[in-house]
Amino acid sequence: MKPFITFFIVLCAGAAWLMASNPAISSVQPDTATDKSCETVQSSFAAGEIATYKIYYNWTAMWMSAGTVNFKVADAQLYNKSAFHVTAIGKTDAKFNWFYKVNDQYESYIDPKTMLPLQASSKISEGTYTKENLCTFNHPQSEVLVNYYKRKGELKAQNERQTITPCAQDLLSAIYYTRCMDYSQMKLNDKLHFDLYLDGKMYTMYLRYLGKENVETDLGDFRCAKFGLQLLAGDVFKGGEMTIWSTDDKNRVPVLIESPLVMGSVKCYLTKVSGLKHQLSSKL
Repeated sequence: MKPFITFFIVLCAGAAWLMASNPAISSVQPDTATDKSCETVQSSFAAGEIATYKIYYNWTAMWMSAGTVNFKVADAQLYNKSAFHVTAIGKTDAKFNWFYKVNDQYESYIDPKTMLPLQASSKISEGTYTKENLCTFNHPQSEVLVNYYKRKGELKAQNERQTITPCAQDLLSAIYYTRCMDYSQMKLNDKLHFDLYLDGKMYTMYLRYLGKENVETDLGDFRCAKFGLQLLAGDVFKGGEMTIWSTDDKNRVPVLIESPLVMGSVKCYLTKVSGLKHQLSSKL
């Protein structure tokens, strides 16, 4: 299940960290002046939004409750600039800990004007594996500063810079960025593309529009827009697409996610949500 939270936070993080070959620098301050072509209007969420998801894991035709992921959005200041502070915390259920205990935390500071990340960090504890990292983005210079990167307590990188595209998203900011994308004019199988910086590499990813469907959940029935999200083949995913059903309203909050894994498959259901920016008009 490593990394546990990553299958929900959108993409695969199984690759090894790549050290930058550029010379080290002591500090980078995020700058909001960036490529206008990748900016999008922040229209789908606001500070105060909290969403909780229940994760189920299937192996050998048996579904089991595996854990929860909690997402939270708050207002913040970073380097004297307004930002969204987004956190995602994933934990395995107590009865699942015997199999594989997980306690992961991801954080991202997002520029509300451009929806690009300013800073991202993670603290990963999965079985005997641990990882911590902090990255600061400088989109005008097309670089990211790896403030520090630790694996199993050992410092692997510090004050190293790597080249990124001007529109690069981090793992967590990508969720909120894609929620703000406009799909109203999309036709079946049309794709929305975005750039992802993940573990020292850049990827061009896509969301494929699959139409609209109604979805039943414990919170009720919802009219949803359906998408296929490109997966990166690795030690967690076997490639292909993850399927996401998001509310077909201005919130565009995911209510159900399904994905194949190298071993088994997973489902993720929205179980609780509060602080939405708009009325949940997609609820049937």
